[in-house]
Amino acid sequence: MSNRTLLGALALAALVSACESFPHGWTPSPNPGQAEMLDVNGTKISCRTYGSGKHAVVFLQGAQLPCEMWDEQAQAFCDDWKVIVYDVRGFGKSGPTGEPFSHENDLRALLDALDIEHAALVGLSLGGRIAIEFALEHPERVDALVLVGPGLPGFPFEDEDPPWRQEIRAAVEAGDGARAAQAWLASGYMAPAMENASLAPRIRELALANAGAWLQRDTEVPVDPPAIHRLATIRCPTLVLIGSRDVPKILAIADLLDREIPYARKAMMSACGHVPNLERSKEFDRIVREFLEENLRGRKE
Repeated sequence: MSNRTLLGALALAALVSACESFPHGWTPSPNPGQAEMLDVNGTKISCRTYGSGKHAVVFLQGAQLPCEMWDEQAQAFCDDWKVIVYDVRGFGKSGPTGEPFSHENDLRALLDALDIEHAALVGLSLGGRIAIEFALEHPERVDALVLVGPGLPGFPFEDEDPPWRQEIRAAVEAGDGARAAQAWLASGYMAPAMENASLAPRIRELALANAGAWLQRDTEVPVDPPAIHRLATIRCPTLVLIGSRDVPKILAIADLLDREIPYARKAMMSACGHVPNLERSKEFDRIVREFLEENLRGRKE
C-alpha cells in the first residue's frame, strides 16, 4: 500500500460498515428518521431525514464514526429544523471509495436529490473539512457553518509521526483494519472520549464495525486550490467549535479559521477532546442551537 493511500485513509478517517445493523449494545433512536439510499454521482449514499422545519441542517460526520454519531443531535434539533444526516462515501452503509470523487461534489448532488436549495452545515473533523470546501465551491447554498474540530486542506500535518500513526501504518500494511481502528482510538484525537467509561464501548464498537475502511484506496480528487488559501472568501456566519483537549494541530486550525474567515467566531468546550457532541452532548447542543437560531432567523426558505 502506498504512503498516499495510508495518509489519505488517515486524513479521511473513512470507514465502511461491516454490518447492516446497530452494534451490540447500541440503543436505536426513538425517532429513526426517514431512511433512503440515494443514487449520487455513481454510488449509493445512505441518508436519513428528520423533522420538517423550513430550514435544513446537514450534519457531516468525522472521527472515524458513521452518521450514527449524530443520533442525539438528530433528536434534539428535528423539532425546529429539517435535519439530514448521511454516511459520506466510504462510511457506514454508503458506497465505498473506488472511482475518483470529491466529497463536496457528493454533498451537492445529495442536496439536489433531496430538493434542498440551501442548508446550514454542521461538520466534525472530516465533516468540517467537507463543509469548508462546500462553502467555497457553492457559497449560495450555505446558510451557516458550524465547524467542529475541523480538518483544513493545505494545513501541514505531515511533520508528525506519533507512535499511534506508526501502529496504524503497520496494521494497514498487515491488512488488519481492526488493529488500525484500535490504534486510532488510542490516539490523542480519541483518548479524551475513550476515558469516559460509559461512552467508550459505544465508540469502540462503531469504529470496529467499520474497520475495513482503513484498507481502502484513496481516490478522492482534492479541491484546487486548497481551502487554506481561500478562507477569506467564506462570507456566511461561521462558528468554530473546539474541545479544549483536542490535539494541538486541530487547535491551531481553529485559531486560523477564527482569524481568517470574516464572520467567524470561536467557542471552546472545556474538558472535551475531538468529539464534543458525544462527550458533552447537552452543552454541544445548546451552543449550536443558539448559533443556528441567531443566524437562521429571518432567512428565506
